[in-house]
Amino acid sequence: MGLMPYHLEKGHFLLLLEDTLNEGIEAVVDNNSAITFPGLTRRYSMLEYMRGVVARPCDPVLGESEIGSSLMWPGWMTDADVGFGAFKAVAKEWFGYRIRPDGTLDTKPQPNKPTGMWDGYQGNVERIMANVFIRAIEVSLGMDHGDPLPSAAPPRSWPIYFFFKCQQPFFEGWVTWQCHSLNRRAAGQVTVMFATPGHNHPVSDHPVPIDNNHDNVDDLIPTLRSDGEFLEEPVTAYAHDTLGEPHQGVWVITHRDHKRLNVFDTSVPSAYLEWGPPLLPIIAPEDFREVVTVQPAALSGGINAEKPRYIAP
Repeated sequence: MGLMPYHLEKGHFLLLLEDTLNEGIEAVVDNNSAITFPGLTRRYSMLEYMRGVVARPCDPVLGESEIGSSLMWPGWMTDADVGFGAFKAVAKEWFGYRIRPDGTLDTKPQPNKPTGMWDGYQGNVERIMANVFIRAIEVSLGMDHGDPLPSAAPPRSWPIYFFFKCQQPFFEGWVTWQCHSLNRRAAGQVTVMFATPGHNHPVSDHPVPIDNNHDNVDDLIPTLRSDGEFLEEPVTAYAHDTLGEPHQGVWVITHRDHKRLNVFDTSVPSAYLEWGPPLLPIIAPEDFREVVTVQPAALSGGINAEKPRYIAP
């Protein structure tokens, strides 16, 4: 997770997170009188746990408590591809923690060093993400912020979807929502965007892999692949996965390739003795006429052809 050869990523990890919180929601979509589904139970559990995470004292020097981390929520998603490896990646690369030999977390911030793998950024990523989960679940259930868990059916049960968006100066989470009908509890959706700083993995300036040796791996960006779910100029937006279950998709539309021009944008002059922002090279397409639509491979942050399924840990 987090290699991100494209600027926007879904990928296996987020698909599995969605199934953790959305599993069984089709029953509510199909029958407005249905009031529960497996993902709802996990939403209540995660909401209660994450509220405890953000309620912990956080020391400006020592950082977050080593006990009660959001990584310790007992319902975290799992399947054959996600386990301790994902836990380790989030702890070290996202939160900037160190894992001791006994498995405990060293959460103390490191002065004058970036957090985890985020280039030029230092921040409390764990606390940001815990707040994002809280807000997203509350919105999906029609709860005001801080409301107690509903004793009966929640006012609404909207599915929650997640994306990564990379290459900005600091880490933030966006919670967006849309209601499709006021008459049905599941007629709406919540979309969460984790917008992250840059990292030490390159982002491709061309959506179609350049593969001169025909190994399905881009010659310049090793995480950009042309196998699996990859399609150039896809035709059909399927509503189901390979097993016939409701699913989703993602396409990117842009120029086939880009280049940096050996000129600088000087269109905004500065006043006398005033220093403006640094001049940056102009990014331009290799061919101004050529625009492509690409369906990314799952291994490049696209959508798995078969929807990942939650397996209880």
